[in-house]
Amino acid sequence: MMFLFSDIRYKIGGNDMESISNPGQTTSMIGYLSQPDDYSTSAGLKSWWSKDTANNADSVEFARSEAAPTLGYTPSKNVRYNQGFAARRAFLMSSNPRGSFSFVIPFEHMFGFSEYDKVIYGVKHTLILTRNMSDNLCIHRAHGVADGKIKLTSITWKVPHVQVETSKLVELRNIILEKRSIPVTFRARNSESFLVPEGSRQFDWRLSVKSGIEKPRWIIVGFQANKNETQEQNPAVFDHVNLSKACVTLNSQKYPLHDMNIDFGKNDYPVLYEMFDNFKKEYYGFNSLVAERKSITRHSKHCFLLSFSMSDTKVKD
Repeated sequence: MMFLFSDIRYKIGGNDMESISNPGQTTSMIGYLSQPDDYSTSAGLKSWWSKDTANNADSVEFARSEAAPTLGYTPSKNVRYNQGFAARRAFLMSSNPRGSFSFVIPFEHMFGFSEYDKVIYGVKHTLILTRNMSDNLCIHRAHGVADGKIKLTSITWKVPHVQVETSKLVELRNIILEKRSIPVTFRARNSESFLVPEGSRQFDWRLSVKSGIEKPRWIIVGFQANKNETQEQNPAVFDHVNLSKACVTLNSQKYPLHDMNIDFGKNDYPVLYEMFDNFKKEYYGFNSLVAERKSITRHSKHCFLLSFSMSDTKVKD
C-alpha cells in the first residue's frame, strides 16, 4: 500500500526527522530484509503484505488440461502462479461491495524513528504523505484487464498517548521552560533512485550522504527493470540484472574489503545471501534460519538505494 505515495515525511516540532522517497520500493526492501516468509500469511495481511512469488498477475494455481480428470492424471503447477497476487485478489474480490478494503500500516514499516522509545511531550507531530499522481505503481493487473483506480476515503493516524506521573510532569515542564536541547538518537532511513544508462555494464553512483553527526551504517541496493510504467508491471519485485561485482567507497575505504565475484547463471551468489543474513543479525537480531525468496528478470532500468544512518537530532520546544 505504500506504493500509493510518492514520498513520506515525519516531522516533530518543525524538525524534519525522516524523509523517504519511493516509499513503495523502500518499505518493500525493508520488508524483504526483515520479515520471515510466514509473515505474508499471518500479521502481514493487516497491511496487505502478501509477498509475490512470481512477476505475474496470475491467481490460477494449476494449469488447465483437457486430460483431467482421467485415470492417472497428475495436475501440473502453473509456472506463472503468483501466491501473493492470488491472496490480495481474493481478499479484494470477496468484499461487498466488491473492491472495498481497509488496511493498517505500522509506523515501523515506514520510519526508523519508530525505534525511539522515549516519551515526547509538548511538541507537534506531523506526518506528510504525498499521493502519487497515478495508480500504476499500487495496482498490479493481468494483460487484457482494464486499468484500476484506488479511491482513498479516509486516513486515520493512531498515536499512543502516555499518562505522565505528576513528579515526572514537573521535570518535563522544567526542561521546556529552560529550553534544553534533547538528543534524539535513532537509525534514520534515507532512499534515492538512479536511472541506469541503457546498455551500461558498469556505472558509478555518487551517493548523497549527509554531513555532520549522521554516519552511514548499512547501504542496500536493489535493481528493477520495467516495473513502473503500466499496471501490468510489478514494482514490488526486484531483479538481479546479472550483477557480477559491487562495492562502496567511503572516505577512501572500500566495502566490502574483498571483491565479490558473482555469477547468477552458475548460481554463484551465496556471498550476497551472507550479507543479507548478516544485516538481519545486526539490525533486527534475526538468526540465519530466516530465509528469503525473490523473483528475478534480466534487464536493468532503475536502481534503488536504501541507507541506514545513525541520527542524533536536537529537538527544541
